[in-house]
Amino acid sequence: MKKHRRATVADLLSEKGKRQLTMLRVTSLEEAEAAEKAGIDIVSVPPSLLGPVFREIAPLPLPFRGSNMATMSRPRTICVRPLRR
Repeated sequence: MKKHRRATVADLLSEKGKRQLTMLRVTSLEEAEAAEKAGIDIVSVPPSLLGPVFREIAPLPLPFRGSNMATMSRPRTICVRPLRR
């Protein structure tokens, strides 16, 4: 297993104003691997995808756990559901 320096929020904040960061929604390990190869900085990931295998495949992008808002039916659901744990 290769050791990589993983990006942190502090790393991304230090880049503010210096360059434009990239973000992408990924829904599979194959997409996560492609995002890694493409140099994407931040990935939005379904909670079920996060884990050791994800980190082995895509060690550098900073993952953010997120829901796919397009699949939520009502505006109220879009506003309230992400706030629940």
